[in-house]
This record gives sequence, structure tokens and C-alpha cells, in this order.
Amino acid sequence: MRTSAWDSLGREASRVHTLLTIPFSHYNEKARWALDRFGIAYRERKYMPMLHVPAVIVATRFGKHGGSDKVSSRFSTPLLVTDTGERLCDSHDIVRWADERFATPETTLFPTPQAEVIERELGEGLGPHGRRIAYGLGMSDPSKFAELARHNVGWLQWRTTQIFGPLMIGVVSRALRVDPPRVEKSIDAVRKVFDDIGRRLEGRRYLVGDRFSVADLAFACLAAAVLVPTRSEGFGAALPERSQLTPRAATFADELRDTEAGQYAMRLFRDDRSAVVRPSASAG
Repeated sequence: MRTSAWDSLGREASRVHTLLTIPFSHYNEKARWALDRFGIAYRERKYMPMLHVPAVIVATRFGKHGGSDKVSSRFSTPLLVTDTGERLCDSHDIVRWADERFATPETTLFPTPQAEVIERELGEGLGPHGRRIAYGLGMSDPSKFAELARHNVGWLQWRTTQIFGPLMIGVVSRALRVDPPRVEKSIDAVRKVFDDIGRRLEGRRYLVGDRFSVADLAFACLAAAVLVPTRSEGFGAALPERSQLTPRAATFADELRDTEAGQYAMRLFRDDRSAVVRPSASAG
């Protein structure tokens, strides 16, 4: 079981939640970061793409408690099963649940409506484009796909990925519409998002006001698909080291890391990813 930094200070968790993830997914990192930030104890059950589907089907009672939107299906992750049996099937919903249950006015991730607007825009734009680029520039290689499994899930899933990796990649790539022309369009779209975020920052530390919000959390997480931060740089799962990326993926990551927006995202992982705020006294 993964426990929060708050619990490590000596406060034993009285509740346990279960988070189903594709651990290296940027949307899943968004949910994980929110839970960690508020010191919420949870079990993380980790799956490779496609192998997550049976677990999500069971957890959502065959989709009865699932949900879909522009960028995900009823059987996508992250999926949070709360201590009360509630199912939350979207990273935004998980962040909002954690905030409503555990935040104070001083620690809320939603200090203004603008923060949520930015989060939504990034979730529908940067998120899908970054995911397509990640598969198009690197994860379509079966050996690299299997290496992700080796560092993120158990032995059985790793061996399954070694054997069925090409099939799994093919299914995921078709579902995400990963092909060279679309990957190039996504690269251009991501460059534009980074330019827009850089202009929005204008030298400020955070996107909304002078405090960390869901807008910052969303940008850092969703940019991770193209910036490829490692565990040592703050990401919550195992992503490839720089030397393990394909030349095109490494070059693109270096390009984006040199921008103001890229430096801001990496700073958020370094300075804010491990921060834990005191849970609300009413979160009993």
C-alpha cells in the first residue's frame, strides 16, 4: 500500500482508497499528485495499457459506474474507488473530490474559476496531443514498451507485454489515432500550447495568482508526456531516462525543456510535486 507523507508523520490512516492506474500515464499522474498533495492514503493498482481493461470493467461493475468524455472511454484510467465505494473515473473528478474533501480555503486547488478553465483546456488539448506524441515517437517500439512494463508493473504483466507488446501497441495506436501525419500535427499543437503558457506566465511563478492551483498541476502532468521527467526529477512513476529515448523524442523533449513553459513544468515537479498540505480538520 502506498501511504502519504502526512501519514508518515505518525498519523495512521483511518480510510483506504484504491487508485487503478496506467502508472506512466500523464492523466494518471494528475490524479496521483492530487491525492499525494493532500496526504490521502491509497493503494495503487498498476496496469499496462489494455491489461487495465478487465480490472476497470470489474471495478466499474461492467461500465455501470464508468464515464467517458472527449479523451477517454468508460474503461479508462485513472479510476479511484473511494473508501465509501464511490467510483471516480476521470482525473478532473478525482482532483475535485480530493480538494472538496481535504482542502481548506488556503490550500484549495481551485482558488478561482480561471484555474479550472485552464485545467479543462489543457485536458482536452495538451493531454491528447502529448499522449499521441509519446506513442508516435517512442512507445510504438515493442522493446521500449516492454521496458516501461519492467519498471512499472509486476512480473506477469511484464512478461505478457514482452509477448503481446506489438498487438497491444497496435490496438492502442489505432484507438489514439497514432499515425505520422497526426503525430506531426500534435507536435505543432504542443509547441503552440507551450508558447501560450509561456506568454501567460510572463515571469510569474504560477499560472493563476501567486499560488499553486489545479492549472499548474494539470500543465505539469500533461506536459510530462513530452518532457519525460524521471522519478529523480519528481514524476510519480518510471519514465525512460534521456539515453533511452528515441533521438526524435529526446530532441523534442530538449526543445521543450528549454522554453519558459518547459522550465516552469520541471520546476513544479522539483519544488511542488512532493509538497503535502495539512488535511482539512473537517475531513474526518
